[in-house]
Amino acid sequence: MKTFCFFCCFVWLFATYNTLLAQERPLYSQYFQNQFIENPSYAGNDAYGSAFLTYRQQWAGVENAPQTTAFTLNIPYYENRGGFGLNIYHDVVNVMARTKAMATGAVHIFGNYDKSSKLSMGMSAGLLSNRIDPSRVRVAHAQDPQILSSVQNFTSFELAAGFNLMIRYKFQLGLAFPQLLGTNFHFMALEPDTKRRNFHQLQHFLINARYKWENKYRTLSLEPLLMVRMAEQSPIQLDGGLMATFNNIFWLSGCYRTDYAVSTAAGFASRHLRFGYSYDFHTGPLAGNMGGSHELTLGYTFGNLPDNPLSKAKNKSWQKKRRKWHPSRPHPIFFKKKR
Repeated sequence: MKTFCFFCCFVWLFATYNTLLAQERPLYSQYFQNQFIENPSYAGNDAYGSAFLTYRQQWAGVENAPQTTAFTLNIPYYENRGGFGLNIYHDVVNVMARTKAMATGAVHIFGNYDKSSKLSMGMSAGLLSNRIDPSRVRVAHAQDPQILSSVQNFTSFELAAGFNLMIRYKFQLGLAFPQLLGTNFHFMALEPDTKRRNFHQLQHFLINARYKWENKYRTLSLEPLLMVRMAEQSPIQLDGGLMATFNNIFWLSGCYRTDYAVSTAAGFASRHLRFGYSYDFHTGPLAGNMGGSHELTLGYTFGNLPDNPLSKAKNKSWQKKRRKWHPSRPHPIFFKKKR
C-alpha cells in the first residue's frame, strides 16, 4: 500500500512537469508589475521601496489545483546604487507543498544622472522547504503508520541570481537564474544510493525584454513584453504581450503564452497603492478539462527615501534633479542645492 501510494504521487508529479513547466516554480501573469518577483536584480531599482502581495488560483474548479501566495519587499539604499529585498512564497500543487524564503542584495552600476542607462546585478539566498501531505492522498488504509513514517520533509539551501540592463529608461533586457543549485532529495525514508525514484529540481533560465513608448504628452504609454522560460528537459515557453498605461494610473495588458494560455489583465495605481487582476484562458491540450486561472496583486509603494534617514529636514529626497556626472566617475551622486 505504501509503495503504491507514493508511486501514484510521483507519477502525477513527473507527468505534470513534463507537460507544464510552471508547476515546479510558481507561474505569475503580472510579473511585469512587480519584476522583482522573478529577477533579484530589480531590488532597489526605484528611488522608493515597495511591497507586493500576490495570490494566484490556477485552473479554477479543479480539485487540488495549484495555489500560490507570494510576498515581496524591496528597498533601495545608498542613493539608489543598490537594494535589499525579501521574497517569500507558498505554493501548493495537489499533495505537494513548497515554501521558499529568499533574502536579496543588488548593485546598480551607472544610472547616476537623469535618463541614463543602468546595469543591475542581484543575488538571492535562502531556504526551500518541500513537503508531501499524506492527508491529501486517497488510499484504502489512510491510517497505515508506514505511510506517515516514510515521509520526510526536505529543506534545502537555495541560490538565485539575476541581471538587468536598462537603456535610457526605454529598453530593458533581463536574465534570471531562479534555481541555481538544482538540488536532489528524497521524500521517502530511503538511503540516497537506493534505486528508488528521487526528486530533482530543474535549473530554470528566464529572459525578459520590454520597450516603453510614450506619446508627446506622456498620457499614453505602450510597452511590448517578451518572456522566455527555459528549463532542463523541458520545451521552451514564450510569453509575448502588450501593456498600455493611461495617465500613469490605469493599465491594460494582453499576453499569449505558447501552448498554455491567453492572459488578460487590468489594474490601477494611485499615489501609493497598486492593484491588478488577471485572468488566463487556457489554450493547451487540456484546456477543455480545466477552468481559467485568477491572479490578484496588491502593492504599496513607500514615500521617497531621504538622502539622510536621520535628518529631520524637509524635502531631502532622492527625487531632486541630479547633476549630469559622467557614469564612470567614482564619486557619490551630488544634488543641486535648493535655493
